[in-house]
Amino acid sequence: MSGLRRWELSAEELDRIAQARRSFGTATALRLVAANPRLGLELARVAGSALRTGVLSSNALISLLGAERARTVVPDAATGVDWFDERPFLAALSPWLSDSGEVLELGCGAGRISRHVAPAVRELVCTDVSPMMIAEARDNLRPFTNARAQTTDGYTLSEFPDAVYDVVFGQGVLGYLPPNQLLGLLSEVARVLRPGGISLFNFSCVDDPERAGEHLATVMRAARRRRLHGAIDEAYTRRYLEDLHQLAGLAPERGEPASGGERAVIVGHRGGER
Repeated sequence: MSGLRRWELSAEELDRIAQARRSFGTATALRLVAANPRLGLELARVAGSALRTGVLSSNALISLLGAERARTVVPDAATGVDWFDERPFLAALSPWLSDSGEVLELGCGAGRISRHVAPAVRELVCTDVSPMMIAEARDNLRPFTNARAQTTDGYTLSEFPDAVYDVVFGQGVLGYLPPNQLLGLLSEVARVLRPGGISLFNFSCVDDPERAGEHLATVMRAARRRRLHGAIDEAYTRRYLEDLHQLAGLAPERGEPASGGERAVIVGHRGGER
């Protein structure tokens, strides 16, 4: 992979991508894997992980397949184009950023949020479980000398020492984790934060009756296909998420709940003074 991918596409290009994604199926996925050796390696990696963990699909792999399908009609489109409006999440995150800040991102994907954060901080480390995502993020973030990207395993942050970051954040990523994995990762987030540092993640919560109904319908469609792993958010409530943050050592911020668009933002504070 080489050269910068485009994030800003025309309405006509976005429409072509939407049409291509509607026609996406197993046969198309197999053709994409056959045409892209790196995607085949990613599939093998996910399959190996499934043998160890019992997880039968990967949200990262689903994202990559969707991106490859989009590139059949717009070859230089970045992974994640038109998946969501990043502005609400950035509005929630930006007040916590500073030009002296050292920041860690979990689940960076191809760098969609990272490219906005890097100019606002001193150092940004972007992480993802997918080597292919990291490869693309490195390409997309080349203009920013203060940003670097590396893989993690999605369970610990063992690559990083204690108390080194002012902010740890992730957009639309931790809500896919089951509770015990989420709790363990939040504990690791608390460990790598400096005293007084903050974590900021957003989740698709089921507190709202309309959202709860939509979530249940999604779960039942997946259940009938025996595909409950992958790109389906866990059925978390805000109170449950706040309790998990508290247990992990991240005091949740009280007051008016922040929103990252359709997802609720949970801000956690690491105890102690900066």
